[in-house]
Amino acid sequence: MTNKRECDCFRNRGLLPFQVEFATRFVESPDRPFQELVAPPGTGKTRLAATLIAHELEHGSGGQILVFAPAPLLYQWQFELSSVAPKWAPLVVDRKAYLELESLVPIGESPWPRPAIILMSIDLAKRDDMTEALCRTSWDLAVIDESHLLTGKRKELFEKLTGSGVVRRALLLTATPSRELEKVATRVVDVKDIVDWQGTQLFREFQREVNTIDFCRTDEEIAFLQELQNFSERLADLAWFGKRQAFTILHAASSSVYGAETSLRRLQDLWSPIRNKIVHDLPLGTEDIERFLSVLSTLDEESELVEESPPGMSVARKEFLGLYEKLQAVLDQIDDISSDTKMQALVSYLRSQTRTTERRYTCILCAFLSTATYLVSSIESIGKSAYWVTGAVPFAERAQRLEGFRTAGGILVGTDSVLEGIDLQYVDECVNFDLPTTSQRLEQRWTRFMRFGRTKELRMVFLRDESGKFGWEEELWKRLMNLVKEEEVGEHD
Repeated sequence: MTNKRECDCFRNRGLLPFQVEFATRFVESPDRPFQELVAPPGTGKTRLAATLIAHELEHGSGGQILVFAPAPLLYQWQFELSSVAPKWAPLVVDRKAYLELESLVPIGESPWPRPAIILMSIDLAKRDDMTEALCRTSWDLAVIDESHLLTGKRKELFEKLTGSGVVRRALLLTATPSRELEKVATRVVDVKDIVDWQGTQLFREFQREVNTIDFCRTDEEIAFLQELQNFSERLADLAWFGKRQAFTILHAASSSVYGAETSLRRLQDLWSPIRNKIVHDLPLGTEDIERFLSVLSTLDEESELVEESPPGMSVARKEFLGLYEKLQAVLDQIDDISSDTKMQALVSYLRSQTRTTERRYTCILCAFLSTATYLVSSIESIGKSAYWVTGAVPFAERAQRLEGFRTAGGILVGTDSVLEGIDLQYVDECVNFDLPTTSQRLEQRWTRFMRFGRTKELRMVFLRDESGKFGWEEELWKRLMNLVKEEEVGEHD
């Protein structure tokens, strides 16, 4: 660190020694315009980048900033930037917001305001038309979160922006070393480097243990889930799009019967107009194909783009009618289910928790918006209050609810996508109402709580159906336990 003035500036903004060192070297190294910071999850990478953005806006030449991140992390970026750089409200740009910006300027001119901080999903930005729009102006600084995901079209986007010269500086952030990128200088931060200004170690690692809330589904529930799995297997065999729909339906069913019904009703609503046209021997148009292919975006908060149908795609009428009748039969079977044993197990567990005068923090994670609202109503029915945050809650209100939970304690219900990146190091217990479906999602759930300032062990709890009769869920559970064993995590009942 050669520039004491810069060091003092960043230190006064509340950065830690390793952050001050990196930030100072970043602003003092014009010969290395593209740099990547590799540091463990929960060690303040977003705060560091937000501080560098504020520094650029205050001391730079123009102040046009571009931030790319996975869609679920945009909320955290909005929150962090609003606190670090309150003078410049970040602008979250999705497809609709971009079209509105474009309509405000003459054709051919750059629609991007200046000065501004533009927040955008990298999967939206990688589309050819959006990449072209981004290349129509110059950017003083581009920040790419989760840079280890820079592969395929994402990598092409990065190389086009940096190679064409429209991006002057770029900061890449990740907890996982990415593949080598040309002209990118990488700085890896070890846990031992994360200390305060007195040299005290700040980032502690805790033993990971898995606890279970065991329950057993009724015969009616098992019969429904097995029939649903048969339907999903037929759906997955249709074409390339069927596997995604089938996965979403089975995941929703594993979450809750209510979630399964919501997803199936959504699919029925999408398919009914096609079914009616086929029954009346009417021709099917392009809009019918798009409806047939539509993913269940109302359930998946991370879904931003609609799948495009391949040229010449058609619907096999006889096969479709058979599938539609199967869907109706599965929906009729839901009426035979009189109880939700998984929810009952959670409610019983929450009731049995020992009441103490000590403030406690419990976080319940689920994968779907419909399940989150269902959880809140069930929790409140037993006299317990719950804070809940989902993609349906406006940004300002989410921040208020999270602050209310942090201040008062209690139960926080949230979806993976909305709570991703939020600092929850003070939480005592995480109840995984839905199983994580990938190793990455499992790791994200752990690291959501293993962040700066954690001083105690975390109780991590999973709900498990002891019957083992729902094949899709049982295979997922086995994969989860294999991952746990690989990490030498002890399992406790």
